Amino acid sequence: MTANDFWNIIETSHQQADGDTEAQMEALESALEKLEPAQLLEFHNLFREAHTLSYRADLWGAGFLMNGGCSDDGFDYFRGWVIAQGRKVFEAALENPDSLADVVSEDAEADFGFENEDILGVAGRVWEAKTGLESDDFYAQVKTLLYDQSKLGDLELWSTDGEADEEKCPAIYPKLWAKFGW
Repeated sequence: MTANDFWNIIETSHQQADGDTEAQMEALESALEKLEPAQLLEFHNLFREAHTLSYRADLWGAGFLMNGGCSDDGFDYFRGWVIAQGRKVFEAALENPDSLADVVSEDAEADFGFENEDILGVAGRVWEAKTGLESDDFYAQVKTLLYDQSKLGDLELWSTDGEADEEKCPAIYPKLWAKFGW
């Protein structure tokens, strides 16, 4: 599976769902069910590469602002949501997280926030159902990827005590602040 194949599957599921995270996960799962077990592993490894690449302080700040806070787990789910929006949105967010303001409205995900936890393990769940094997067997084959810790902590948004300094949000994320600022 190529990166283009991965993104085509993500984007097709996104288009089919019309912004509904649950419907997108159903469409994504349906698409993944058509793949062979080895392709599911490749899909998951490509997902993990994108998820790891997005482990950045500036993107965490955007998630904090959009969701009204962003824990460690919340940041994982937020990055899953960003990936689920498709390649163009994902790459634009890596270039400039404030670009996310161009693809969402302030009430777009009001009930659940901008998070997608289910996408984190969708390939593994489909693989288990297809093979009848345990998740440990799947995850034993997943690439080990390490986060670049140097990309965290060097954003002006964070104060010395590790909390977000909300007064800096309007300058760092002007478009997101216009939609989600409090």
